[in-house]
Amino acid sequence: MIIGVGVDMVEVADVERRLRRETFLNIFSDAERAHADSLPLQRAEILAGRFAAKEAFGKALGTGLRVGWDLRCIEVVNDPNGRPRIELGRSLRDILPLGAQAHLSISHTKTHAVAVVVIEGE
Repeated sequence: MIIGVGVDMVEVADVERRLRRETFLNIFSDAERAHADSLPLQRAEILAGRFAAKEAFGKALGTGLRVGWDLRCIEVVNDPNGRPRIELGRSLRDILPLGAQAHLSISHTKTHAVAVVVIEGE
């Protein structure tokens, strides 16, 4: 059963501007920043995709991104094949119903990044 679907699209140039502020970088986990830093020519595109994924996750929940949520607890990681997935930190795990899974797809170009999240439950 589909619990929720969320989609978000961001402009890479907007994320590049925001990255100049240290506070914006704080929404990304150490692993997310390390992954983006390992590909410096695509850094802004990668972080734009991860930002869109966090927004899409909030939309799929139907709550949006709540003030007070530590956005580093909505972490986008890649499996060994490069497929992105969402890992929730301890403080957010109880938000999803028991047994629910969040499916994620991210795509980006030089100018835009888009993410789609489908939350599926029993």
